[in-house]
Amino acid sequence: AKEIDTVVLDKTGTITSGKLKVEEAGGYQSDFPMDAMMQIAAALEKKSEHPLAEAVVEWAEQFGLAIPEIVDFKATFGRGVEGTLAAEFRAVESVKNDGPTAVFYAGKQNDTTDGSGKTTEQSQMARNTVSGASSVIIPAGTKFYVGNLAFLQENHITLPEEATEGLNRMADEGMTPLLVAQEGRFLGVIGMADTVKATSYEAIRVWEKMGVKVIMLTGDNRRTAEAVRQKLGISEVVAEVLPQDKEKKVSELKRQGHKVAMIGDGINDAPALAAADVGM
Repeated sequence: AKEIDTVVLDKTGTITSGKLKVEEAGGYQSDFPMDAMMQIAAALEKKSEHPLAEAVVEWAEQFGLAIPEIVDFKATFGRGVEGTLAAEFRAVESVKNDGPTAVFYAGKQNDTTDGSGKTTEQSQMARNTVSGASSVIIPAGTKFYVGNLAFLQENHITLPEEATEGLNRMADEGMTPLLVAQEGRFLGVIGMADTVKATSYEAIRVWEKMGVKVIMLTGDNRRTAEAVRQKLGISEVVAEVLPQDKEKKVSELKRQGHKVAMIGDGINDAPALAAADVGM
């Protein structure tokens, strides 16, 4: 292990705690309240094994929201999940005093609802995001999607411009945006956050001092990954990698003559761990 000159780190669960939580959420359709969107997201994520999934389900359960039954569930690795409502579902807005903001806009959340203290851009977005309906009946057989931007685009769902601004802001703050859509239309976004382990800062500092290059690999979008990279002072980040690409990156580094240590925790890191000179 003395000759190691490159350390490759997986982000979620290795650099970060892997315990994600819902920081922000907001709906973009006036006829589809935020809670309804969260109920749908929780219903789909309940069948998923992704670290993001647990946080969404926990959020819905914390506020006592009913989670409907989903059929025809399908998960696309590194992209998202989709499924159909098994039965007609009535989603009701619940009364909450804490938790993420109900109105989502391209600025930091604040508790005032009268628009005070918000920038023009924020007020503009707040106007564009209406969670006016307090309950909604969703027919059986309605298809929904929860995942990243690429997943929605692959399913021919386009985002309104102001939603893209909001996503970018979330990512710049190091959040992972989770997008929710109904067949053919975008419903809203959930901003997920993960905390960096205290030990990560120290380990990265020590490696850099030793002249070891540190590379972070993540399935996260580029903006989120870049925000985390800057926060930690890591020299390089490779974002939007699918699990099978992690192994390719390790093998590529070895071909370039580097001695590589790979540190990961997930089952999906196994091929990359095996490919490295040292896998931990």
